[in-house]
Amino acid sequence: MSCPRISLKAFAKALCLCIVSVLCSSSPVQARIPLVEVTDPKSGIRGAHLFPIEENKSDADWYRPLNDPELRPYTKGELIRPDTPVVGLRFNDQNWVFFWKVMKNYHVANLTLGGKPVVMTVCQRCHAAIARDPVVDGRRLTFHLAGLYNGSFLVADYETDTYWTPFTGEALEGPLKGKKLRQIPTVTCRWKEWVDLHPSGMIADERGRWNEGRGATRRAEGAFYRDFPSLVLKPLDRRLRDHDPILGVNIADKACAYPFAALDGAPQSAGNDIALQDTVGGEPIVILHQRDSWAASAYSRRLDGKTLEFTADKEGRFVDSVHHSHWNYDGEAVDGPVAGRKLTEVPYQVEDWYIWAAFHPETTIYGSAGQGTVPAGGTTADKSQP
Repeated sequence: MSCPRISLKAFAKALCLCIVSVLCSSSPVQARIPLVEVTDPKSGIRGAHLFPIEENKSDADWYRPLNDPELRPYTKGELIRPDTPVVGLRFNDQNWVFFWKVMKNYHVANLTLGGKPVVMTVCQRCHAAIARDPVVDGRRLTFHLAGLYNGSFLVADYETDTYWTPFTGEALEGPLKGKKLRQIPTVTCRWKEWVDLHPSGMIADERGRWNEGRGATRRAEGAFYRDFPSLVLKPLDRRLRDHDPILGVNIADKACAYPFAALDGAPQSAGNDIALQDTVGGEPIVILHQRDSWAASAYSRRLDGKTLEFTADKEGRFVDSVHHSHWNYDGEAVDGPVAGRKLTEVPYQVEDWYIWAAFHPETTIYGSAGQGTVPAGGTTADKSQP
């Protein structure tokens, strides 16, 4: 299952071009209004910066969410530039893909995928795309951007006006405080990488709506245009550079960050398809990663009571040690005695180091060249940024 190499530097450049093209586009005259800082020491969102609510308006008027965009089937022959950044999901037994450039302008999307609700939040400042199940106690919630908190976005639901952080899925303040939204894994990559692995599925083709959802009449000042790492509530964790890309895994309240520089240098694989094995929170895991890209996902290595070991063969196919089956990037066996079986995904996120550390301050870091982990308060020798 070998895929073409696409450098992380080139991918990051493409994301930056998406941002620059929007900032340079024409837009209506906007009123500039500062955000309001929450200073109440008893508030669960103390330190947040909220959009002010004006008379006859709501904070939801600032940045409109993307609600149920039109979806259509896609094929490998789509006229889409190969290097176009996308966000993909393998959800409800189907493939779904969205343009990064559209999603990061809306910031929040309330979706229905195959009849099931999903909420997605995208932050271009910390390069994170996070999807969650928005159903709480049998009730679907719909979300909008409410402000900033701890280095990135804060969202709120329309139904109860509860404030949530997408980075842990936790309700921080409001009637649903303490509730948590289940995570749905996403993959951030380029169109060619996605379509080579998932040649058919559904796409939200919103390319004609690049600049919608950005606040047509009002523009936030102050905190919204500061460097997001400066908004982190506690001192920044300097074990890595703020914007170093990592894959973070959190199991049983144990967190570990895997810098992409370390993933790319994993000794278990000589080719471009990497199977890195580790244990987090007592769970044996494998990270399947395409070298020099952001395409990565994490799974439990347990299957039917046995712990599998994975390697990549000369053809770039993942092989397990017990059944000798080949596996794809979706964690599914494609042949052998367990063909059709799937590994269980573990909670993981791809994002910048600073935001992962902000919400997981006790995280360890997988060391350079796969040589163990670095605990909180330690240092790591590999600080290269793609």
